Amino acid sequence: YSANYRVLVEHLCQDFARDTVNLAMAHVAIADAELGGGERTAQTIFDYWIPASLFPQSAQYVALGHIHKKQRCPAAIEVRYSGSPLQLDFGEVLDQKYVIVFDVKPGQAPVVGTDGEVKLTSGKQLRTLKGTFEQVVTQGREHPDAFLRVFLEEPQRAGLSDALREALPNAVDIRLIRDPFEARVDLPADGGGLSYVELFAQYLEERHISDARVQRLFDELLEDAHAAAPA
Repeated sequence: YSANYRVLVEHLCQDFARDTVNLAMAHVAIADAELGGGERTAQTIFDYWIPASLFPQSAQYVALGHIHKKQRCPAAIEVRYSGSPLQLDFGEVLDQKYVIVFDVKPGQAPVVGTDGEVKLTSGKQLRTLKGTFEQVVTQGREHPDAFLRVFLEEPQRAGLSDALREALPNAVDIRLIRDPFEARVDLPADGGGLSYVELFAQYLEERHISDARVQRLFDELLEDAHAAAPA
């Protein structure tokens, strides 16, 4: 991959000259670059990367995309990621976003001044909340313009996610935190001779779920499954 990419870059940069401004742009993963947290795993693993030194020294500035975190890559020339303009994943919650402004003239190194890294403040922020239903609703209302990921410390019950989304329409990811030490019932592989209904009732009891609607829904689904099963 790297060898083929080098051939491509050499072809595209072959007309760079001392009396012109020579810029290269690429959407590529650079070896040892620090990930921002929201990149696609399939495009940042295996051999889908190149060394920063692959770009020719005739390029005065190499502007890169793909890695979401702003950074300068180790090379003899200026090779930089400006990073993603928005927080694209909850792994980027603490990552400030920027654009990079630089001056460049033919035959001279580019200059990124003290005001060259401009913070971006528009766009929705991402926030992670954790707590009981009442706690996260209170926290969430303090961030009405943010997308929210919520970890709920609540017993399972039907309609919980719907109720939270009604209170916090900007909640895009809701997860229930279960107690890892809660009591569990170890059943034999054959279910201990219990029926599906009895097994599910035992599961609800184990999870401390006391909602008749859940049991009724299970009964309806089970009945539909049996009705659809071939004789």
